[in-house]
Amino acid sequence: MYKMTNGDKIRQLNNEELARLIYGFIVTSKNSTIFKQLELDEGQEIENTKGYKLLLETFNEEVDYE
Repeated sequence: MYKMTNGDKIRQLNNEELARLIYGFIVTSKNSTIFKQLELDEGQEIENTKGYKLLLETFNEEVDYE
C-alpha cells in the first residue's frame, strides 16, 4: 500500500474509467444539492469559488491505495 493524492490516482485512469467516473458523478448528483453547495457563480474568478477550492482540496488529499 502506498500514498498518493486523489489527483494522482485520477491521472492514472484510462478514458473508459474516467468517463465512468464523470458519468457517475453527474447521475448521482443531478437530484442532490451538491451544485448549490458548490455555490457556482459565473461572476467570480474560478480560483475564488467554493467549488474550485473543494475540488482542489479533494485532489490534493493523500489516500492509501493498494
